Amino acid sequence: MYDINTNNKELERETLHITDDKRRIAMVDTRTAGNDGSPQQLIRFQYNDHLQSACLELDELGNIISYEEYHPFGTTAYQATDASRQVPAKRYRYTGMERDEESGFNYHQARYYVPWLACWLSADPIGIGDGINMYAYLGINPIGYRDPEGTQTEPKKKKAPPRAEKKTGSAKKKADTKPKKTAQKPAGNGKIAIVIHNEKKPVSQNEYNQNIEAAKKAGYTIIKVKNGKELLDKLTKVGEIKKLTILHHGVPTGLGGEDPNSGIYVGENRAGKDGNAPVGKGGTTVAELKEKVDKGQIKFSKDATIILGGCRSADDEKLKETETFAAEVAKATGKEVTAARGRTSFHGLGDGTTPKRYSEKGWVKITPDAKGGVKVEKLSGHTHNVAP
Repeated sequence: MYDINTNNKELERETLHITDDKRRIAMVDTRTAGNDGSPQQLIRFQYNDHLQSACLELDELGNIISYEEYHPFGTTAYQATDASRQVPAKRYRYTGMERDEESGFNYHQARYYVPWLACWLSADPIGIGDGINMYAYLGINPIGYRDPEGTQTEPKKKKAPPRAEKKTGSAKKKADTKPKKTAQKPAGNGKIAIVIHNEKKPVSQNEYNQNIEAAKKAGYTIIKVKNGKELLDKLTKVGEIKKLTILHHGVPTGLGGEDPNSGIYVGENRAGKDGNAPVGKGGTTVAELKEKVDKGQIKFSKDATIILGGCRSADDEKLKETETFAAEVAKATGKEVTAARGRTSFHGLGDGTTPKRYSEKGWVKITPDAKGGVKVEKLSGHTHNVAP
C-alpha cells in the first residue's frame, strides 16, 4: 500500500501459500513494512467447499478468523469476523481465487470475473473453445464447475463407486477371464503424436485438444499415455517413426506424467519443478530412451524429426542450452529436436483446431553432431507448427 500523495510505501504484506496435492490448505501472512495494528505474522487455515471456495478460516490455535457463505455466482451471502481481532481481510475467497477489494473483481489468471454480473470482464482469450458465449461464466452452471485459469471450464464431478456384482454361474466365469491385450498397430505413415494424458489437470489438458484435432487431420496416429515408461513402451510398438510430436506438461529437466515425477527426466534424481527430486513410479530417464534406441527397440527413420510441444523442454535458465531435456533427447536419439524454451499454449491461434503452439520465450532447433554434442539454433517468432 502506497501513500497517494508521497508515493511512499506505507504497508507491505507477503503471503506464503501452503497446498497439499489438490488445493490450498493454509496461508501465512507476514507484514514486511508498515504497521496497521495487525499481527506481524498470521497463519490462516482455510476450510473449503466442493468448489474450493474459502468458507471458514482458523488460526493456529483453532480460533475463528472469518466465516463466509456465497451465492451461486460468487457474491457474498453471509460473512462474519471476530470484531475483537485486527487481522488482514481475506483475499482468496470464491472458488479459491483472489478478490480485488478496490474493484470487487475476482482474478482468474487470464482475466477478471465480475460476481455481481455473473460474467467475465473480458472475452475468453482462447476464443470459442469453451463455448460460443465468450463472456458466460461456466456455461451458466456455477454449482458443479469452476474455472481457475479463466480459459476452460473445469468439471468437478465425483466418480460413482463401482457397483458390486454377485459372481455366480456364467457371470463368475466371465469375471475370472483375463481381458486380452490389444497390440499397438504400427503407424502406416510413421507420423506419431504422443499425448501425456493428465486427468488431474483437466483445464490445461483440454487445451491440447486443439492440437490433437489438427494432428489427426494431418495424418498423425494419436496415442495417449500417462507416464514415461508407458510412452517408451508405446514407441517400441509403432514401427519406424518419421515424425514424432509429444504434447506434455513439462519442467526444465523433463516432461511430466499424470502422477508426481512419473514422466521422463535427464537423470534419476532430476525430476520435480526444481529438478532435484527422484524419479517416481511410472517415471524413467533419457538413458532408458537411449538404450531402447541403441537396441533397435525404438526405430527412427534416417531423416526423422522430433517436436516437444509442451512447456520448457529447452529452458536454459537453470541448465546450459546444450544440456536441457530437449538437448539430451537429441543426443539419445541422434535426431533433430524442436522444442519450446518457455511455457506453451495454443494462444487463441485456432477456433477449435490448430497445429500451432505459442511459446513465450520462443522455440529452438537442436541438431546432434558426430561428436556426441548438439548445435542449438534459436528460431524466429513465438509460434511453431507441432503437426507438420
